[in-house]
Amino acid sequence: MDIGRLKNNREFCAWWPEPDIILSLKESPEYNLYIWEGYIGEIFEDPIFTDKNWVGFTRDYHEWVGAWEDVTEIENVDEYIWDMLRYKDKEYDPIWKNTVPKVFDLIIDFLTYAKQTGQTVIMEEN
Repeated sequence: MDIGRLKNNREFCAWWPEPDIILSLKESPEYNLYIWEGYIGEIFEDPIFTDKNWVGFTRDYHEWVGAWEDVTEIENVDEYIWDMLRYKDKEYDPIWKNTVPKVFDLIIDFLTYAKQTGQTVIMEEN
């Protein structure tokens, strides 16, 4: 994993006046990702499962909690990784096929790095 791309990464941020979701490491704030909320929406807007026992990003996005409510420390990184991995094989609108999979992989790598190094992930909407 190239951890250099996890530092101050704004490659997928909104370059227009729309919100970003910021993921950062509490113990190492130079590790942060700015992700345009539209990319998050493309991944999670159509849940791939029908039960309402949502967890991770799916819960946060659909119930407007977590980062969508206030600055949040992720208490269970495994839950967010597990939730994301359920979307691994999702097919995206062709307009997003060159960006959303890269965003997906970047978020997975960020969460995995946080887990491997025992750091706390902070999420917020900006």
